Amino acid sequence: MDDELVTLAWDSAFFGFGVGRCDSRDTSADGIARILAEAAARGLRLVYWVVPPEAPADALAAAGVLLMDRKVTYVAASGQRQAHPAVTATTTPSDHLLSLALQSGQYSRFRVDPRMPAGSFERMYAAWLDRSLAGELAREVLVFGEAGKDADGFLALGMKKGRADISLLGVDRASRGRGVGTALVDAAVARAHAWGLANLQVVTQQDNTPACSLYEKCGFTVEAVEHVHHAWL
Repeated sequence: MDDELVTLAWDSAFFGFGVGRCDSRDTSADGIARILAEAAARGLRLVYWVVPPEAPADALAAAGVLLMDRKVTYVAASGQRQAHPAVTATTTPSDHLLSLALQSGQYSRFRVDPRMPAGSFERMYAAWLDRSLAGELAREVLVFGEAGKDADGFLALGMKKGRADISLLGVDRASRGRGVGTALVDAAVARAHAWGLANLQVVTQQDNTPACSLYEKCGFTVEAVEHVHHAWL
């Protein structure tokens, strides 16, 4: 059980109630009841239940454990790419960067789940942006255009498990289709190479077809897909 259900300290502190993650592949009615009983005993209110795409989900849905994200991990090799002159790094927060961060989370499970407490999605992405700009969650935050109100897009790039990791990428609605996302991703590929890392990765939502198309266009390939369900207790 300890391997199947883990309490998440950061998420619990952020939401103000117990949050856990479950990786059990036993999605039978009995298996679900067992996990939910354990979660309740631990005082958890929300469990992220992560299963492979092929796992049966009928019993999960019947128990009110609903699919919220088809999470896809893309990977690519780092390399030398031509830097776009409009791409620079910033550490300065702004309302416009926050707007871009919120736009980047349009398909986020924290936004699409109607059971999330009001304002949770906005607070979470604001926290991720602030911590990225402060160097806690990202090594660099790149912008296309001016860092303030005129930025067309931004990308937060850090390191995770020996790879460069794109944690946030947002392009302003008015600037989409103009190569902004491609320029930012190319810059991330070049940064990863300069850091001496062989590969970089990004996790996005499979339902976010524009983002998936962008990464595939930039040479990324799918490494893994997971389905994330939310169990509310």
